[in-house]
Amino acid sequence: MFEHDAGAHIEQGEPLVFGEWAVSTWAYHFVNADGSRWCERGIGLWRFRDGKICLKDAYRKTRS
Repeated sequence: MFEHDAGAHIEQGEPLVFGEWAVSTWAYHFVNADGSRWCERGIGLWRFRDGKICLKDAYRKTRS
């Protein structure tokens, strides 16, 4: 994915931790084939157990 989107960069938001759960925001900035700039925004959802990650899901905002 990153090789395909040369010049793209990820902007990490501040993580928020709530006991064994954490959430972090992110933005993926890239340039489309037509030269227009685009930004996909999303969140990462994490759950920890015994000091290890036991769940990691990512969700992104879709636009039409």
